[in-house]
Amino acid sequence: MRKIFTLIIVLLSVAAVYASELADSATCVKKPRQSVGLVLSGGGAKGIAHAGVIQALEENGIPIDYIAGTSMGAIVGSLYASGYTPKEIIDLILSDSFSSWSTGKINPSLTYYCLKPELSPAIVKMNIGKKESGLSTSILPSSFISPFPMNIGFVEVFTPHTAVCEGDFNKLFVPFRCVTSDVFNKKKVVMSKGDLGEAVRMSMTFPVAFKPIEKDGLPMFDGGIYDNFPVDVMKADFAPDIIIGIDVTTHETPDLNNLYSQLESMIIQQDDYNLDEKDGIKIHINLKEYNLLDFPKANEIFDRGYRTTMAVIDSIKSRVGEGVSFRNVNLRREVYKSKVPVVKFDSLEVVGTSKNAESYIRHIFFKDKGDTITFDNVKDAYYRTITSGKFRDLVPSPHYNPSSGLFDLRMKADVKDNLNIGIGGFVTSTTNSLAYLSVGYETIDLNSFSGDVSGWIGQSYYGGALNAKISLNSGLPTMIKLQGVASQQKFYEDDVLFFESNTPTFVTKAQYYGKLIFSLGLGRHSKFDLSGGFGYLQDRFYPTKNIDYSAISQDEANYKLGQLKISYDFNTLDNQIYPSTGTRIFVAATGVLGNMEQYSSINQPYLYDEQKWAEAEFDLMRFCPLSSRFTLGYRLNAVASTKPLLQSYTASIVQAPAFTPTQYSRGILLPSFQSNSFVAGGIVPIFNIIDNLQLRTEVYAFSPMREICPGDNDTASYGHWFGSINFMGEASVVYNFSFASLSVYGNYVNSPKSRWNFGVSFGFFIPAPKFLR
Repeated sequence: MRKIFTLIIVLLSVAAVYASELADSATCVKKPRQSVGLVLSGGGAKGIAHAGVIQALEENGIPIDYIAGTSMGAIVGSLYASGYTPKEIIDLILSDSFSSWSTGKINPSLTYYCLKPELSPAIVKMNIGKKESGLSTSILPSSFISPFPMNIGFVEVFTPHTAVCEGDFNKLFVPFRCVTSDVFNKKKVVMSKGDLGEAVRMSMTFPVAFKPIEKDGLPMFDGGIYDNFPVDVMKADFAPDIIIGIDVTTHETPDLNNLYSQLESMIIQQDDYNLDEKDGIKIHINLKEYNLLDFPKANEIFDRGYRTTMAVIDSIKSRVGEGVSFRNVNLRREVYKSKVPVVKFDSLEVVGTSKNAESYIRHIFFKDKGDTITFDNVKDAYYRTITSGKFRDLVPSPHYNPSSGLFDLRMKADVKDNLNIGIGGFVTSTTNSLAYLSVGYETIDLNSFSGDVSGWIGQSYYGGALNAKISLNSGLPTMIKLQGVASQQKFYEDDVLFFESNTPTFVTKAQYYGKLIFSLGLGRHSKFDLSGGFGYLQDRFYPTKNIDYSAISQDEANYKLGQLKISYDFNTLDNQIYPSTGTRIFVAATGVLGNMEQYSSINQPYLYDEQKWAEAEFDLMRFCPLSSRFTLGYRLNAVASTKPLLQSYTASIVQAPAFTPTQYSRGILLPSFQSNSFVAGGIVPIFNIIDNLQLRTEVYAFSPMREICPGDNDTASYGHWFGSINFMGEASVVYNFSFASLSVYGNYVNSPKSRWNFGVSFGFFIPAPKFLR
């Protein structure tokens, strides 16, 4: 009732404005109003200038009766045809949502942290499946930009307007056409009906960058391939009196240093940007200093389009004749918007996949949500479904039912093959380079299974892990995991290049353990874990560095330990190794019970001791963007433990929890940053030089609650409470690829003596999980 009342008020307002304009026209003679068609070319981010053009036209009473666009021109044109104002268009383009659609980067705040695949050093991932012709292998993605954010984003933006126009683009706020390319039949296709969001995606699917949308079983690509300036479409479909053609392309030789410029030149075959003077007015907007992906410069590009149009506005007015009032346009827009339905769904159809996967998807989308679900419910379920990484694509297609006012949701699912192989590693100028291989198998069902076997091998580290996980059919994401790990890590007195091996091993740490883990997702960003396990740990070390390595054998400490641990983990970090936005809060409590045997070369030859202790940990990381180019992060880490000192100083240090905030520090032994209980913290200023390229600076302070001090003959004792503070710093230039990171770094520690280190690394140093912290 309220909606009907609003519509009546708006209609009465329109009638009053129209009557006022009739009265004005009776007192003066004006040139009859000409119908106007607006043609918008493609051009990537340069197409944002179209919104500035529309702003100038609206302000000066130039009517826009029809719109035809290609690629970015189709995006801007479709939004205006759907009742968006120029300001609303530019706000959308500058939004985080649009950035996610155009880059394929999924906002971490939308995913389910507990469902994400475990971190690994894999750089290349392959899926292997069985086809009728034999085995099939999928290595390269079908597009550089992930389709997931745009799949659901375009549903949110365009679905209500497809419903309003009943799939007929003539019934939008402004009648609309867009052009897409059928590369199989080598021809353009004009979209005038159907799903508006799908039509626009077809028009802007730049080959290789975006995954194509199918039409009648054929993949459709960017309309600019065959018609980047659809003047002929405007003439054929609408035949307006005047055409205003907006060309934002750069008619220059491709820049040899700009890959996108070269691709654009190769792909776009049509180069006819002419508009006969008798048919209308062509406006070329000079945007040669901008490239296809300069979306962050939207305001500059918008302003260029606005100013260029204002410079010729008098010429346009003289051709168009009588204009339309800005108030009248806005009232008509409000009438149109009042018809836009609220998007709610009452049914789901899943196609393109197995019955088991269909049941899994249906369970996530509709379980315990009643007879209807809102778009917000669908969006939440969509990101929950894809977080696991088990889908190549998941395409939602809503269909409106006018009789009920509700939507049917059709979901086309493309599930990855069950068998997967991961190949990767970590390459660095220190001794920590390693190679990595994993083989996994996973299913999709109401009770899904996934398992993998992983192996690491390098000069300083080797290990293997076996993981199995069952995801249970429940309202909250619930998993039971079985984990087995065997690994060994060597620590040297000096960092040397990967292939050098003449430095003695100072410490060797080995672990062999099994764990059972119950994991429960608490909302999108957090999880609760309860785990129990048993481990055999072995440390081998020289009790002092002031010895003849050839004349003495290493001491050995063996531990047989049982462990019970509970933890809470909240995580919205955008990158788990080099984050620049988001927060992580980790809280854990651990109980350990077991025994230790030590074989010493200078103290008691054999020592047996019962071991039991409790340990609590708190770890907070937060990264706050203060501008588009600068982020300030900070970290606080504290560990409190009742762990007793061992007789040997070296044995105590080797088993003490370590503060390792940087990737470099995780691969070396720093006794000055290890203690059974400690507090540590630091700041992380980050300068975002360009997209994916960062200058990171990290400065940390570490203070043991009671320092572990060495005595005569490698004995150990506690020092004073908070008796020392040590410092660590690192500066690095990091480039984040989608699959790995390249880092050039320099770091400094002040203890045990001032020490600088410089190096380079590629990939992620992610060894097998540890039994103890």
